[in-house]
This record gives sequence, C-alpha cells and structure tokens, in this order.
Amino acid sequence: MNVITEYPNLKAPFNQNSVKLEKNSRTIEDVPTKVPTEEVNTVQDKFVKSSDNDTGIYSRETILNQIRETEQQRIEAFQKMIQSLISEQANSFKLSVYVPSIDGSSVSLVDLNVTQEAIDKAKIAISEDGEYGVNAVAERIMNMAKALAGGDNSKLELLRNAVTKGFDFVKNLYGDNYPEICQNTYTEVMNRFDEWQKSIDEPPTYETIQSKK
Repeated sequence: MNVITEYPNLKAPFNQNSVKLEKNSRTIEDVPTKVPTEEVNTVQDKFVKSSDNDTGIYSRETILNQIRETEQQRIEAFQKMIQSLISEQANSFKLSVYVPSIDGSSVSLVDLNVTQEAIDKAKIAISEDGEYGVNAVAERIMNMAKALAGGDNSKLELLRNAVTKGFDFVKNLYGDNYPEICQNTYTEVMNRFDEWQKSIDEPPTYETIQSKK
C-alpha cells in the first residue's frame, strides 16, 4: 500500500510548503528529512579563506615567481644557443684557413688530416651567402630574439644582454684567436637591435609604410 507523507523540513520546489513523497510505508522512514548538523559543520570546517598574503601554491606571488623562473630559463637557453651558433661559425672559419703544403696540397691550420672537401665546405659556409656568414647568423639570432619577445618590446634589452653574453663566452674561449667574422656578426646583430629599438621609439608613419610598398 502506498502512502503519501509530508516532510515540511525538506526544501520544497516552486515555493511549496512541504515535499510529498509517495513510497512504501516501510521504506519512507529511511528518507532523511534534514542534513545532520555534524555534516554541515564538517563541510564548513574544511573551507578556509585565503588571506591576501597567502604564499601557497596558488598565490599571486608564487605564480609570478614561476613566470619569472620560466622566462629566465628561456633566456639562458637562448644564450646557450648563441654560444653554440657562434662556436660553429668560429670553427668553420678556422677550418677554412689553410696553407699550401710541400706537395702543393692544402693543409688546414686546425687539423693536418682535414680533407680539401671539408675546407671548401667551410669556406662556403662562412661566405656572404653561407650558412655561417655574417648575415645568415645575425638573421637567425634576431629571429630567435623576436620569437622570445613575443611582441613584448620591453624584453629587448634583456635579449640584447643575452646575446652579448653568448658572444663574450666564445670570445673568451678563443682569446686572441677570436675570428674577425664573429666580431663582425656581433656588430651586425647590435645594429639590428638598434633598429628594433628605433622602431619602438619612432613608429613608422603611414607615408613611410606606403613608400616601402
């Protein structure tokens, strides 16, 4: 037999005074009419409002520190890439420098066992249009710098300093034998940073843009 029992303590929808449950009389008694006070208190006790000075993992200061740390790691990786790139340029230059041997063949100043083919490839690599020529290397460095900036021009000086440190690292390794091509590349890169800075200080006018089309 079904019975209809009213439970005024339950929250009724649509502004009804009570909830009517139609169930078997023996099982209807199992339906709770009120959440126990202890359970409410337990839930409330677990909620803790974060203070303005909270230093937990989700605090503003922690997030900012993580962002700064990630940015620093990217700058350091950028600096190491420059070191590797300029080292390759310097090595190509050294390999391209050779002198005639007694039998008339070419001998590299780097390795007496180097082949003529390797020497020729090195000469092409550091040529004006070569992979490790001044323009090519400067272009690669600036592309990496602007990619890291991500449109944020405030990072220009930070990236410029990273470039300088990368070149200085290789320069200190080579000492007096630091190739001139590397110095020329550094000068070219700095000139391009100057142009970048100028574009920030003096944005191109509409007439200037149209004249370049």
